[in-house]
Formats: sequence, structure tokens, C-alpha cells
Amino acid sequence: MNNEPFDTLYPPPVFTFRLFRLGDNYSDTGGLLPGFAFRYQPGKAHPEQLLAGKTARLLLTMDSPPWYYRWWQGAPLERTLDKPVLGLCGIRLTHRQHLGPVHTSDEGARQRWLSQAGAAARQDVQRLGRRPA
Repeated sequence: MNNEPFDTLYPPPVFTFRLFRLGDNYSDTGGLLPGFAFRYQPGKAHPEQLLAGKTARLLLTMDSPPWYYRWWQGAPLERTLDKPVLGLCGIRLTHRQHLGPVHTSDEGARQRWLSQAGAAARQDVQRLGRRPA
């Protein structure tokens, strides 16, 4: 058994930016709370989607190679976020970006990921600027 501190074995993520937090389990809606993201309706099976028409981009950091996450594991976090969490609120998942493996990455890879995330954010801002008010 390795006696090194946990922080040494598993360093903190390179970068983290979240619009909402994920809960303790995959089916938790986290920060997408009733009254803000959705509203329960008496007598109806599905809640009213208060964020209908919104879109989301998922930037997912991982310690597995992206191909392994997608093809072997079946992209479980994306499948859980897409319809059960974001879809519940009316948010459509439009883009997915997989960054990893983080734990074996070098400075060049992390800089490349930051550049890709920045370019994606700029693209989203430009796209939003072209939408009619």
C-alpha cells in the first residue's frame, strides 16, 4: 500500500469552470433547482422546463483516454446529463469536448486544452451575438 498523501497521488484538476455543480450521484440535478430550472406541475408527469431553448457545452476532464471513456464505458456522464438532468430543464446539450487523460498530461497538452476551451467559448459568444433578441 502506498503511504503518500492523497493530494500527491491525485493532483487537483488543471482547470475547473462550472456553471452548476454536479450532485453527489449522477442523477442529482445539482444546482439546477426547482423554481429556477424547472417547476413541478400538479397532475402532470413532467415538470415545466424553465430553461427551454437554452443550450450547453460540456467540457469534461478525465483521467481515462477519451476513446476509452466514449467507446468502452459508453460515455456514462454525458448520457446521464443529457436527458435526465439538462433535458429535464429544457437545456439541449449541443457540444461535447473530452480533455484527458489529465493525470499523465504534460504542460503542452494542458495549454492546448485551454486554447481549445477558449476558442470554443469565443465561438459560443460569437454565435450568441448573431442570435436575434
